[in-house]
Order: sequence, then structure tokens, then C-alpha cells
Amino acid sequence: MSIWENAEARTLERPESLKEMADLCENSKDTSGDLLQKVSRLQAVARGSPLSTWQKHWCVISHNFFVVFASRTDLTVQTFILLSTLTGIDRMEDGRTFKITWRVGSGVQEITFRTPENLNEPQNVRVLSSQDECGKWVNEIKKRTEVVIATGEQLIPCLSSKEAQKIVKELQ
Repeated sequence: MSIWENAEARTLERPESLKEMADLCENSKDTSGDLLQKVSRLQAVARGSPLSTWQKHWCVISHNFFVVFASRTDLTVQTFILLSTLTGIDRMEDGRTFKITWRVGSGVQEITFRTPENLNEPQNVRVLSSQDECGKWVNEIKKRTEVVIATGEQLIPCLSSKEAQKIVKELQ
């Protein structure tokens, strides 16, 4: 049974679903970090890196959304995905790459990410830590998506206006 089927089956159990949503809002910390996004060869050439079809971005999972920023210092939003629109998340065979698909209007979009390797570690450790990091991203997205779907795909209240203003000031 997929996480989506499991979550939909639990939607009828409202008290548990609402408790999970409250727990997600109160106790879950945002997940953030660098991910490499798969880009077309044409996009790679256009940005001046024709040999690499992977572009580094700063990504954040918070409450019920997944956001891709240009970088840690350039907070221009590249992609914004409501987790309630996810139709799938698949980890690839290499263990460090995953693909997200989501509904957009009457169609579906997909995006592929890879966890970067820490070049300061030995090769064998580098690959394993990258695979562990990929697993953390996939599990966190699945966990949050399951809660969102189980609560009837409601938007989860993220934070108060005062808290949002504080975060914006910290990011500037």
C-alpha cells in the first residue's frame, strides 16, 4: 500500500489525523539543505556549465510545502510545491537521486534531485553519506505528504504573522 493509499484510508479517522497535523505544526523542524536539480543540456549550456546537467539549489520542506530557492543567499523561488498535490516520490537505483511528481492543473510535472557528495570525505564514505541524505529527504517528504493527505488535504497553518516577519528579518 502506497503512502497515498494509506493516508487516504486514515482520512476518515479525523481525531488521529488532526493530532498528527497539530504535531507536525508544533514539533516538526523544517528540513533544508543543498540539492542538485537535474536540468536539460540546453539549460546547462545557457548557464555556462555544458558539462554538468545538475544545478545546485537551496531546498526547504516546511509544514505542507516544498520550496526550491536559487541558493542560500538568493532566495528567489525557483519551484514551489504544495505537498497535497504530490502524486509520487521515487528514489532512483543509485540511492542518491529522487524524483518528485505533482499535479498542476490538469497535468503533471516532475523534477529530479540528487544529494551532493561531500568532497572532503573519502570516496566510499562520500557515497554512503549522500545516500543517507537522500533517504532523509525522501522520508521527510513522504511523512509530511501522508499527514497532509490524512487531514483531508487541508493547508496546515504554518506560523503567525509575527513569526513570519521575524523569519524574514533573519533571512535579510
